[in-house]
Amino acid sequence: MTFDGARVEIQLQTPRRLERLLLLDFPASEHFNDRWWSGVARNSSGNNYWFSAFLRGEEIARIHIDTNMSADRAFGVASPEEGFVEIVFFEVAARYRRQGRGTTVIKRLTALYPNRRFAAFSEEADRFWGSLGWDRHEHAGGVIRFRPLYASPPKREDSS
Repeated sequence: MTFDGARVEIQLQTPRRLERLLLLDFPASEHFNDRWWSGVARNSSGNNYWFSAFLRGEEIARIHIDTNMSADRAFGVASPEEGFVEIVFFEVAARYRRQGRGTTVIKRLTALYPNRRFAAFSEEADRFWGSLGWDRHEHAGGVIRFRPLYASPPKREDSS
């Protein structure tokens, strides 16, 4: 995927292992919220991966995914047999927001998993997830207690 003719590159980031935890250690940056990406310990599930997205050598986004997420039935969406690839956390560098770069990064990320469906819980980003053509699913318990879930459309093989 390209933005202004330049290819967006997605690079896997490897957290440091600290016993049963993984320690995220993204480089400090004025363009990202370092509380979310540096010095943060996470459970060491084999299904979690962290990425940086680069455009012309500059980091423009950070992504955390879980490759085996099952949606709660209360959202009214069936999880694929292999689970969704959940975008657990996604941040576009502050100076690049609302310029189409986030959309390009998500398209590039989903291209890395061509036969999988994606899902993301929206944290005040409904317009963004909806702009991707993803379907919004409300939890039966209501939006006051639960964030809406956005799911990418089923792949052609899934929709039969």
